[in-house]
Amino acid sequence: MKRIIINSKILITALPLIVAAVFIILFILKTNELTQFKSNYTNANKSYVKKVEGLITQNDSSNKLLKQNKIKYDKTVKEYESKIKGLSAKIINLNILLRQRKYTEPNNINLSDWNIEGLTKKGLSNPIVDIVSDLIKHKELIPYKGVLGGTMDFYEREVWILNKKWVFAYFEDGHYGGYLLLEYNVTDDGKILWKVITDMKD
Repeated sequence: MKRIIINSKILITALPLIVAAVFIILFILKTNELTQFKSNYTNANKSYVKKVEGLITQNDSSNKLLKQNKIKYDKTVKEYESKIKGLSAKIINLNILLRQRKYTEPNNINLSDWNIEGLTKKGLSNPIVDIVSDLIKHKELIPYKGVLGGTMDFYEREVWILNKKWVFAYFEDGHYGGYLLLEYNVTDDGKILWKVITDMKD
């Protein structure tokens, strides 16, 4: 009986120590768990930050590339706009020259030496001059009448001998005009015959 009482006293005396030890162990385990959680959180946060930084860097690179491409595109557009303006100005000047008949170059002649020799044998002393001069005399070939008192005419500097068969010519009456595609044939006695292939109003 005395032994049981002694053991009970020892147990009562040691119980607080046991409880304290359990709490200490639980505290240590909890601390380790919190430390591990903090470490995992820190690593995850670092990884997330690194990914975000990577995305920001990638986005900055993309924006930089877009800006560079836009600069190149704008430059190309300006270059083409400048070229178009230049070509438009040239077209306007050419149209003015066409209207005013300020030609300084001879007719566009596409007759070979062989063609000219053949036409000479048929009786044309100067085939190029003879063909152009003969067409100018034949105003009746123009399928339109003049308006407001004007008279339809061909113009020497606006007759193009395309080849040994066809001629392209401009006509007008001072108010409006057009173009004719004509077929010509030189007879053996040097006479030039004309036939209208098609016409177009200007």
